[in-house]
Amino acid sequence: MKQELTYQKVKADVIANGYKWFDGIMDPNLIFYRNSEEYTNAYTDTVALCWRGENGQEKIYTNSCSTKPALYGKGSVSDPNYVDGYKAVGVIAEGQHRGVWKMTNFEKLHVGLTCMSGNPHSAPSLHQIGGFQIYRDGDLDKYIDTEIEKPSYWQGFNCHYGGEGQLSYANSGYLPWSTGCFTMTPGILFQICLILEETIKYNGDIISCTVIKNY
Repeated sequence: MKQELTYQKVKADVIANGYKWFDGIMDPNLIFYRNSEEYTNAYTDTVALCWRGENGQEKIYTNSCSTKPALYGKGSVSDPNYVDGYKAVGVIAEGQHRGVWKMTNFEKLHVGLTCMSGNPHSAPSLHQIGGFQIYRDGDLDKYIDTEIEKPSYWQGFNCHYGGEGQLSYANSGYLPWSTGCFTMTPGILFQICLILEETIKYNGDIISCTVIKNY
């Protein structure tokens, strides 16, 4: 990020892009800044979670993340699968995607950070339940191709934890941490889930996602 993020800075960015800002008590705004169009295979983007506390105070948590799939492995940028008639990786497009994720496996948070281990889809995560706009990128270079944009329903564009340092490889060495999901290190996702666990009590377990181009 070129500028330190504050609650008001993120709010201004969201509104400037024509998106809705959720200003209710304990109503979370989950914002992802895509800091480059390059597939870096690392956590080079930024996540910002903003909300107003029970007394109305402005709160923010920010850290590093990735909004792009991994470079290597089956289903990655360099070896994409056939989906929707394209041999192309999926990249969640910039924009505001309303009601797309459901908070899942949050009951495991009580065991602490160890819940962020094993299969990332069995750990606390944000699971796709609504439609995203997706870029289908099959040109095999290291930059996002936005020429083909398609809707995506029920195709597993989730937000879950990834590796500690880079996005390739998970487990066997063939499967990447991300083939289109948003990822961050286990510790960062754990902190975000702890905050969202509190917002559930006020606003339920369905959450929107806003992706802002920042390059």
